[in-house]
Amino acid sequence: RRPPRWRRLQAEIGAESAHSAALSARLGTAGPAGNPAVRAATQALALAHLNWTRRIIRAPVTGIVAQQAVQPGQWVNAGQRLFTVVPLQQVWVTANIKETRLAGVRPGAAVTLHSNLYGNAVTYHGWVVGLGGGSGAVFAVLPPENASGNWIKFTQRVPVRIAVDPGDLIRHPLRPGLTMTVRIALHGPWIRRPVPDWFLRSAAASRLSP
Repeated sequence: RRPPRWRRLQAEIGAESAHSAALSARLGTAGPAGNPAVRAATQALALAHLNWTRRIIRAPVTGIVAQQAVQPGQWVNAGQRLFTVVPLQQVWVTANIKETRLAGVRPGAAVTLHSNLYGNAVTYHGWVVGLGGGSGAVFAVLPPENASGNWIKFTQRVPVRIAVDPGDLIRHPLRPGLTMTVRIALHGPWIRRPVPDWFLRSAAASRLSP
């Protein structure tokens, strides 16, 4: 005669088998992967894992933080402005050159620069990368209407972009918005350097306007 414990275990096995058969019938022939509840739970788990991995926001460039708009522990939303990252090693100078002095300026021309921050004791070296597509007045919020009949002639300025030697920036860091004095070599020497990739991404770089 079998002991009561054995009969109890057999009854539990039968109940679990019936429960497993009922679950298999509910899942159908596709199995767990085809069940809507299982698929929804799997997608919820994947979304939770994605949100967890995005808890750390990584900056696309290396620099210093400016204009901080959030505090530690604050919840942020997608598209919310957090702060500005200033990449000090990816800086260029925008020189606003008068149109009367622009004829001899060519891309590749060597440039020497001085900043009011350090004075004439520190000399930066660079080269002309390109000229702007128009004068500053053309792209102003309220451009002048020269055809109105009441027009006064003003000498216009055209932005000239100048790349600065990264070695000079490492030795003497600069900040956006500083005043610079530039001297462009109109008749050489010419510097043939490839334009850095970061220079083409103007949205991620800083500006120094003399």
